[in-house]
Amino acid sequence: MNLLVNPNMFINRYLKGTKVTETFNQYRVGSKGSKCILKDGSGYFDHELGNHTSLFNEVMSREGLSTSQAIKFCKDNEMLLDYQEPLPNRSQYKQERIKNLEENLIPFGFTRAHKYLNKRGIEDLTIPEGVIFFDPTNDLLSHKITNIDDDVIGYQTFKIDCDTNKVKPPKIYGSCKGGKTPISITKSIELILVEGLEDGLTIHQSYLKKNLTKNIWVMIGTSNFMNVEIPGGVRKVILALDNDTAGETVFQKAKERFSSMNLGISRIKPNQNYKDFNDELRGIKKQ
Repeated sequence: MNLLVNPNMFINRYLKGTKVTETFNQYRVGSKGSKCILKDGSGYFDHELGNHTSLFNEVMSREGLSTSQAIKFCKDNEMLLDYQEPLPNRSQYKQERIKNLEENLIPFGFTRAHKYLNKRGIEDLTIPEGVIFFDPTNDLLSHKITNIDDDVIGYQTFKIDCDTNKVKPPKIYGSCKGGKTPISITKSIELILVEGLEDGLTIHQSYLKKNLTKNIWVMIGTSNFMNVEIPGGVRKVILALDNDTAGETVFQKAKERFSSMNLGISRIKPNQNYKDFNDELRGIKKQ
């Protein structure tokens, strides 16, 4: 949002009585002309203080106002140039998409999505409550994405066809950056991060069969390993990645990131004959 402030009104309000020298594109204010105000109302420069900012930000600072308060202040005092109310932003658009999807979602059990996960070797007791849903209108398996405060910020969806196969590519409703799909949550200081839903459920299932539960989060793709926010109580991150070059690349990048956060790092892999954990569960070897 580009907010332009009337430079003459700014000078009259905050610098009245100060020497002003005019050039073709700016006003130089002060005995040495150290304060420069662009005539188009965009920029403010105080060379003595090293303060380079927008004229609107300078009003905010001088008045001690938030952005919305400063807009109202400038409008009330007729200081804004060519101001128009902003159009709905991308955040609002994303929230509308989430709302529209949620209106169609139903509990997960005994749906086409349920059959799909069973087909992938995932047993019913493995599937967490309140995390995975189905949109019967559009045949979408949907799993929620939450932020560090466990607020829903989006959903990842896959279409499930009439043969209970997943149709790629997935779609994101809302946002996924920095978020995760929580498969299981404990008070452990260890956190397992895994790329995709099926692998996350597979790993969760393998621990349940040993009467163990672990913190397991799905990253909704490889890029989010570099964005996900880690809770303060976590001391070690375990990266569960595919058994391929891409998995190794992500591991090296993520290892550097989490090491810089003073977290312990380790990696678990499927057997070398399998690309990912769910393939190993189903006995599907690499070609």
